[in-house]
Amino acid sequence: MTSGEFVPGAGMPVWRIVHQRTEPPAEPRPDLLFARADAAQEHDEAAERPEVVAALAGRLAAHARQLGAPPEPLARLRLE
Repeated sequence: MTSGEFVPGAGMPVWRIVHQRTEPPAEPRPDLLFARADAAQEHDEAAERPEVVAALAGRLAAHARQLGAPPEPLARLRLE
């Protein structure tokens, strides 16, 4: 664990924690997608709308790269 200026615009040091995991988890967490009208998050629509899940993942990855995010969180979120 180290601290430094890893987050552009933060204006202060932040902690970077590097996980020592050598293998990916056996069961990655599934992507979830909920409609705005489903505030209680009772109906996951990810399987029904994979194109929306893919588009949102792409937008998140592009934004993270634009901000200079390190590769570790992108890999952890399967956005590489």
